[in-house]
Amino acid sequence: SVDSPADLFIAEVDCVDNESTCAKAGVSGYPTLKLYHSGAVVDYAGGRTADELLSWAEKMMGPTVEPIDAPSFAALNAEVVFVLAHPDHASMAAFEAGAAPFKAQLPFYALDAQASAGFAPTEAGAAVFAIKDGEAIVLPGELTPEAISAFIATHKFPYLPELGPSNFRELATVPSRRLVISVVDSGADATDAFKAAHRAFSKTDGSAKFTHAWIDGVRWEYFASAYDISEFPSTLVLDVPH
Repeated sequence: SVDSPADLFIAEVDCVDNESTCAKAGVSGYPTLKLYHSGAVVDYAGGRTADELLSWAEKMMGPTVEPIDAPSFAALNAEVVFVLAHPDHASMAAFEAGAAPFKAQLPFYALDAQASAGFAPTEAGAAVFAIKDGEAIVLPGELTPEAISAFIATHKFPYLPELGPSNFRELATVPSRRLVISVVDSGADATDAFKAAHRAFSKTDGSAKFTHAWIDGVRWEYFASAYDISEFPSTLVLDVPH
C-alpha cells in the first residue's frame, strides 16, 4: 500500500471474477493500470514501483500546461518539450485537451510574447512545437485536440533515449513501429560514435517506422544474453506484440 492524497482513490479489480467489468474498461492484459480523472481515462505504461505510480497519478491530477517567460524557457534542460506559441483562448483549450493524456510524462508550456517571437512571427498566429535536441518541429495544419495528441504521440520520445525497466513497455509497444536498440558497452571507445550514428538515423527516420533507444548491454547483461548478444556494439530490432 501507499500513502495517497485525499482526492486520489485507489481501487483494485480482480478481472477473473469481474470479467465483464474489465472488458468494458478495455482491459486486455494484466496488470493494467488506469486513471479516471475529470471525465478522461488514461492508461499507465511506466515503472511499477509504488513511488513511480503515485508520482504519475499526482502529475496527472495537476495542471496540464504551464505559462513560461523567455528567460525561464531558455534555462530549460529537458530532452523533449512541447510548447504553444502565441496562445489564445481557443488554441490553449485545444493544447490542454490534446496534451492531457501525456502530462505526467512530458512538460507542456504556453510561451509569453517574447518567447513566442523566437518560434514564429505574431501574425502567424498560434502554433504548437516539439523541441527535441534543441530542434523545433512544428505541428502542421489546424490545432485540434486530436491533431495535437497525435503530434505528441509521434514526437514524445527523445531521438535516442536510454532503455530501462521503467520505459521498456512504452517504447516497445508503440503501435505500428518496431523498436531499434543499440546494445552497447558504455565504457568502450566505439560507443559514442555508434550512438551518434543511431541518433542521426532516428532523425532521418522521422519516427514513422521505428522507435529508437540504446541500452548498456554490460549493465543489463540479462537483457543482452536473452537475445544472444555477447559482442558490443550490436543492433537489435524488436517487434513486440501489443
